[in-house]
Amino acid sequence: MRCRIAALFALLTVLPAAALTTEELEAHLQQITLPDGFSIALYADGVPNARSIALGDEGTVFLGTRNDDKVYAVVDTDGDHRADETHVVFTLGGVGDGVERFMPNGVAFHDGDLYIATVNTIFRLDDIEDHLTDPPTPVIVNGDYPTERHHGWKFLAFGPDGEGYGPGGRRGH
Repeated sequence: MRCRIAALFALLTVLPAAALTTEELEAHLQQITLPDGFSIALYADGVPNARSIALGDEGTVFLGTRNDDKVYAVVDTDGDHRADETHVVFTLGGVGDGVERFMPNGVAFHDGDLYIATVNTIFRLDDIEDHLTDPPTPVIVNGDYPTERHHGWKFLAFGPDGEGYGPGGRRGH
């Protein structure tokens, strides 16, 4: 599954930003040359502005976005290696605390929780894979980053040591 996710991420980063039809996406895939023993296939489409990707423990693929102000979860429920459900698990409009935020690009999954980085805030969605259709209220992990849009996308990851890494270093501080 992780190889498929890597291929999906590679595809997300090389395709044009404009929305493509499923047929156009499939045509792009046919143009990719891979080493023997590797294959590539469309896993999900219809997720606008997808940029960053995280894989949940139960196989849920979480996608941060560049301009859509949403984070999506895509799920393969029937085991055919193609996502057949798409859920919006986070939207900036749903935060509702009056602070302007944008670009929920960075996503990282750790211990059942989804971490989301916007330009100026890191959020956490607790136990997210059990709540895809009714996501929990976002918890602010760190809201002390500059608020100007030009400070750009934030990226998150958890290392093999179990520590979170993002803007400002370990645990985002």
